[in-house]
Amino acid sequence: MKFTQEQIEQIEDLAGVGYSSEHIAVFLEVDVPAFVLLAKEQNSQIYRAIKRGMLQAEYLVNKSTLDSAKSGNATQTQRLDKIQYALKVEEAKRRIFYEPEGL
Repeated sequence: MKFTQEQIEQIEDLAGVGYSSEHIAVFLEVDVPAFVLLAKEQNSQIYRAIKRGMLQAEYLVNKSTLDSAKSGNATQTQRLDKIQYALKVEEAKRRIFYEPEGL
């Protein structure tokens, strides 16, 4: 399956708002099972586009939260603390469960 740059950007945008790979395939009017399979292959263009879209959206939300917290918004400061804690927990899980010993 080949995709244009415009389609890759659409995949990123759709993934960023939380669409599943199945929904993205339907939106793009492509073969759903083939697209879903590509979405699971870590070396595929589709997998990278989906991950990139999700990360970009997460970054924008986190950046906005940080900016609000810096301006003194107490609620956003608490939210930022929770976000940072969750990221640290995920990083610790990755190190414990997925990295070989000695790295």
